[in-house]
Amino acid sequence: TSQGVPLCNYQSYMAIINRTFSLYKPHLKNLSRELRKNSTYGERFLWSKLKGKQLLGYSFIRQAPILDYIVDFYCRELKLIIEIDGFSHNYKMESDIIRQQSLEKEGYAFLRFQEREVRKDINNIIQRIVDWVEPRIKSHPPTTPRRSRPPLGGGCKPLPRRKD
Repeated sequence: TSQGVPLCNYQSYMAIINRTFSLYKPHLKNLSRELRKNSTYGERFLWSKLKGKQLLGYSFIRQAPILDYIVDFYCRELKLIIEIDGFSHNYKMESDIIRQQSLEKEGYAFLRFQEREVRKDINNIIQRIVDWVEPRIKSHPPTTPRRSRPPLGGGCKPLPRRKD
C-alpha cells in the first residue's frame, strides 16, 4: 500500500492521474495565448455567451490545449469541444477531420459551427449547444463554484481616512 491506499487502487488512481496529465502539453500554452489574443469575431461573440458559467452553469475555457491540439472551447465536466470553423478551415478540412477523430478516440465530444452561423444567429447556436448539454446534465452535473462572490453593493468596507 501507499499512504493507506490498497496497491491495486493506488495503481489505478496513478494510471488515471498520469493519463490526465499526459494529455496536457505545456509547449502549447504560449500558442493558445496567442490564439486568444487573435480570436475571430465569431469566437469572441460565442465566448461572451459561454464565459462565467452562463450556459447552464458549466465552465468553458477557450483555446485549450488538449493532446497535441488547441481547441476553440472546452468544457471539462462534459468533455465537450466546440469548434468555430472560419475561412481558414476551408484549406485544412482533412487535418481537422484527423484532429477530431484523435480527440473523439480519447472520449471528447465535438460540436462544430461555421463562423458565419455564429455571427448571424448566435441564439440558434446557443440553443443547439443547450440541446446537446441538457440530456447529459444528470450524468455530468456542472461543478459548483468553490466560493461565492460578495453580494453586489456589499463586501469590504473602505478603510477610514487618516486624520493628519
